[in-house]
Formats: sequence, structure tokens, C-alpha cells
Amino acid sequence: MLRTFACDVAIFQESKIEVVSRPIAISLWGRRPIEWLYLLLVGHSGGNIVIWDPQVWELGDSCIGLFSVCCRFKSLEDNFEWGLIGVYGPHNY
Repeated sequence: MLRTFACDVAIFQESKIEVVSRPIAISLWGRRPIEWLYLLLVGHSGGNIVIWDPQVWELGDSCIGLFSVCCRFKSLEDNFEWGLIGVYGPHNY
């Protein structure tokens, strides 16, 4: 799907991947160049991965919280800036 829509930023929620190594990130992204950051699992669930093309976007500030990953990106083409927030929270009933 990422190739079909020519995505240059993607977020994977509920990845359930404990450590996102370079080979894993490349296998998800399907191409190079690549940059990524990720939110660790909480128990046996969760895990968010943000992947982007560093030839298109520059990562500004980022923050990895207990249940969220936040990124500020800047376009290398026109300096447009925007933010992305991925949130995962366990369900407590």
C-alpha cells in the first residue's frame, strides 16, 4: 500500500514489534532511504512506528511518551512544517 500511494511518511500502530531494527524498518517501508523512530511495546500490545523519507522530510522536534509518539516535520522542498502524533493507550475497564 505504501508503494501504491507513494507515501513519504507512514505510521504503523499496534506494531507489536519489540525493537525496530534497520532491517525491520526497511522491510516495512519497502525502499531506501529511510529514517524512523518508534514507541516501545507496553506489555504484549502497542508499539507505534513512524517511518519517513529523509530526502523529502526533515525531522525537527520529536517526543516519545509513555503512550504517544510526536514528530514535527519540515519539507525539504518548501520548508512547510507540520506535526504528527500517534497515540496508543491500553484499555482499562
